[in-house]
Amino acid sequence: MGYPSVGGFVVLKGSAIAPKVAPSFECASKFYFRLRNKLIDEGVIRDNVFQRDYEFTSATGAAAVTVGWTISGKVAWKPADRE
Repeated sequence: MGYPSVGGFVVLKGSAIAPKVAPSFECASKFYFRLRNKLIDEGVIRDNVFQRDYEFTSATGAAAVTVGWTISGKVAWKPADRE
C-alpha cells in the first residue's frame, strides 16, 4: 500500500514485498535490483515487510522494488476504491 507524494511515491510501513525476484530483474533493472537489496541491508525491509514508510522517487521504482520485476508504476498502483 502506498500513495503518490511530492517526491514520487511512498510505500507504507507494513507493506509486503514479493519474497523472490524474477530471474531477469537483476539484468533488466539493475538500479531497482540494487535499491531493493540496499533497503533490505539497511533494515528498511525486513522479513519481506517495510519496517517504516519509504519514499521512492517514482511509482515505477516503488512497484519494481515491491514486486521484484520491471513494471510500470501506473499499472501496478491502483487507487483503493478500484481494487
